[in-house]
Amino acid sequence: MRSPIRRLTARAATLAIAAGLTLGAAPASAQDARPLFMIDHVELDAWAPDEHDAALRRALSMLPDRLAELPREIPDMDAEIAEVVTLLVRTAARPGRLAITYNPNNNTGLWGYGLAISAETEGREAAHTLAGHARFAIDQADGRFVLRESELVEGFTEIPTPAGSVHFGPRRDGDTWRFEILAGSVSDPAQGLDQFADVADGDYEPIVRGRIDLGSLTAAVNMAQMAAGEDGRQLVPIRHKLEQAGLLGDDAMNFDYAIGFSDEHLHGTLRAEGAKRFFEFLRFPTDTIPRAHYKAFPSDVYYATAARLDFGFIEAMLDLAAEFGAPIEDAEQELRNQTGIDLREDLLRTLGGTMAFYSSESTGGGGLLSTVLMSTFQDRDRFLKTHARMVEMANDAARQIPTPGKYVKLEAWKHDGLDLMSLRFPGLPVPFELTYAVTRDWLIFAGTPQAAIAAAMQASGRGDDGLLSNPRLGDAIPHRKGLQSFEAVDSHHTIRSGYAATQLLGSAIANLVRSPHGDARRIGLITPTFGELREGLAPIVKYSVWDGDDLTTHGTSDRSWLGTMAGQAGAFGGGGGSVMSFLPMIMQAAERGDFDGGPPLFMGKPVPGPVFAALSQAPLPYVAAGAVLYADTLGEDATSQ
Repeated sequence: MRSPIRRLTARAATLAIAAGLTLGAAPASAQDARPLFMIDHVELDAWAPDEHDAALRRALSMLPDRLAELPREIPDMDAEIAEVVTLLVRTAARPGRLAITYNPNNNTGLWGYGLAISAETEGREAAHTLAGHARFAIDQADGRFVLRESELVEGFTEIPTPAGSVHFGPRRDGDTWRFEILAGSVSDPAQGLDQFADVADGDYEPIVRGRIDLGSLTAAVNMAQMAAGEDGRQLVPIRHKLEQAGLLGDDAMNFDYAIGFSDEHLHGTLRAEGAKRFFEFLRFPTDTIPRAHYKAFPSDVYYATAARLDFGFIEAMLDLAAEFGAPIEDAEQELRNQTGIDLREDLLRTLGGTMAFYSSESTGGGGLLSTVLMSTFQDRDRFLKTHARMVEMANDAARQIPTPGKYVKLEAWKHDGLDLMSLRFPGLPVPFELTYAVTRDWLIFAGTPQAAIAAAMQASGRGDDGLLSNPRLGDAIPHRKGLQSFEAVDSHHTIRSGYAATQLLGSAIANLVRSPHGDARRIGLITPTFGELREGLAPIVKYSVWDGDDLTTHGTSDRSWLGTMAGQAGAFGGGGGSVMSFLPMIMQAAERGDFDGGPPLFMGKPVPGPVFAALSQAPLPYVAAGAVLYADTLGEDATSQ
């Protein structure tokens, strides 16, 4: 009896022949190849052209020399292995490309799919040395592979396999020497490379460019589905949904991307062709952010992101699950019976349109507790009605558990005409008061009442002139294009929190490439001083715009990688550290908490065990504040007694 693997292989081969993909067919033109994944990059020296990254660029170029020293430091390390690794690293630092393609007219292996890797070498000797090392390594495989002269490319070596041949070797390409590996249905080392799209549009010079074409997966899915027999037919509905979403099929989405430099910035571009079909499948909004919504962000914002988004995608997923047999309708009916709340009408369809997240000085001085999450309303009145019902249910549930339920409460309150709701812990020194506010247009969540109030004042028109008046971010966000989404980081501000990590990274790289055998490689400072790196530092801005059915996302940042990394690392840094350090203690205490012997007493009143255990480990200021706050709660009880 044949093994399952052999049966599957035989069936796949039969299906390939039946589909007209005759094994061993003559190679077709490279023009017939359709890329599945391609990437092309320039030499490493061009990856860091900014003067602030000069030391980083120099240090990375020293890595091969450091690797060559390892046999002197690692016992029994083969010097030849170090030579190969060093040569590979030197080659990786030169221009290279990789392509995975599908060619329906060529089935010399892998059922039409092929792999091409082409790496530029330092010269003829390096290319031939790599090929020699590859042949030697394969020869050591105890005869499991046969080596013969390739008929596909002159001077290459061929390894026949059941799924097609692998060819490798050195090749001269004009004045350049390359080491290349070809596998499967590849007729030309440059196969598919003529299909790169110029998404940079002349605005910058790419150092990396690439393409992903999801349609090229269709043939593989076809064969896998047919080879699976009856099981494959059961997957037809799922396949149909993937095609509807633009994730499969001959006209599925494809992505072109590039990264590169202009004279002033580092750029990145990603264009998703046919993305609108995917958005519509998931019921995402496909319009743009209204100009008025930019004023909901204060002008001193240092991190901001917003997108046209709602909860339609959750409905889409629920409907999809129901189509495949999940009892979604029963669950929704049970929710209505138990709470009187309709999941879709009362919740999912009441919020959304524009959703945003930001951190600013005015919402708390900066740091974690200055962050704000916001959403516009689709049906404000219905949301408020549902919200009131949910708050009532939550508080009723807490009252059913006297301990610790009486220490947790959602309370509605007002401040300066604003409607607020806070999660409070009456009687306990818990240093959190999660709060959300409701304005005419926005629902606003924050970690503190102060942040919620400041954000609500801004969103209701009682703040400053908003994000577009920010001196560093306002002009960098091209809002006039009509944006589907954007993200912005004021690196000049956030570098204060991110610079420390960047210094550590620079020191780690410098120490890595320094020689322990003398002073042959002098590195100096990889990360410039704070003032040097911060001066003139450009913000990080990313935005998405619609062009018909295509969605293009473009990003810019400072020309220095180190400056960009420091700004990005600090986007969520600073502030809140002392408060957040309290969280692990609470979590650990909760795990150890035990109410079996009754709650511990504090000033004659019961305190939940986990809270008491956490307080026993807390810094003195927390304990002192807790004692004062808890003592204040005794007043009314003492009077009544």
